[in-house]
Amino acid sequence: MIEREKIFKLLDKEIDKVTIAKSLDAAELAQQKNMVKETDFLDPYYRDTVLKITKGLFGIKHFVSGGYQGAERARIVFFPDFLHKDDVEDCISCIEINGSFPKKYSHRDFLGSILGLGISREKLGDIIVSEDGCQAVIDDSLVDFVKLNLEKVGNVSVKVKEIYPHQLKVEDIKIKKIKGTVASLRLDAVSGLGFGLSRTKLSGLIKGERVKVNWKTIKNPSFTLEEGDIISLRGKGRVELAACGGETRKGRIHLELNRFM
Repeated sequence: MIEREKIFKLLDKEIDKVTIAKSLDAAELAQQKNMVKETDFLDPYYRDTVLKITKGLFGIKHFVSGGYQGAERARIVFFPDFLHKDDVEDCISCIEINGSFPKKYSHRDFLGSILGLGISREKLGDIIVSEDGCQAVIDDSLVDFVKLNLEKVGNVSVKVKEIYPHQLKVEDIKIKKIKGTVASLRLDAVSGLGFGLSRTKLSGLIKGERVKVNWKTIKNPSFTLEEGDIISLRGKGRVELAACGGETRKGRIHLELNRFM
């Protein structure tokens, strides 16, 4: 049995405890009822949190499923340990949305149209945008609903069809190497170098809750980063603090960043 009250007191104040509670429900049902139960789609921060809490629970195993290797949003599938992973059904599906778009629409455009049908974000995995539409990972119970009801994205008429996971067009991630120096490992300073924005601009974006570190929202511009941290800026992508080097004569820190394009 998971001692939830003690655990919730230790969690960050900003974390959505309802999401954690629902995920723990899935783990406990798998353990107590010998059932296969999956969480909603979670980002890496929430997945790591749930897996740390459920680590060591007797009688269950798990795997992570997001439709393809490296998916950002994915489910944790809990199952009794007498089952083999290959015998556990993965209840996710994939859809493709196509239309005659005058320009490449954004992730937000497609997400907004799907959520506009009344679907909660937790039932959607990653959305992969292309020139003529997008592909999305979704709870399999919602595929027919989306096919029947999603008629437009913006002002463009669309067609929706179900596809297999191996048909997802996942592009290889392009990485831009960035080298430079900063006065400190503050979030606003490192982010400014990585995204090519001023420290003042980044400070405002951080306070506006548009920046995450390791998929956790950080609201303090002076938050200190460590090597290996991933910074996400809404609408601008991600930057990894790949390496910290020595200091310049003026005491600035040499950094090497990876910007994921």
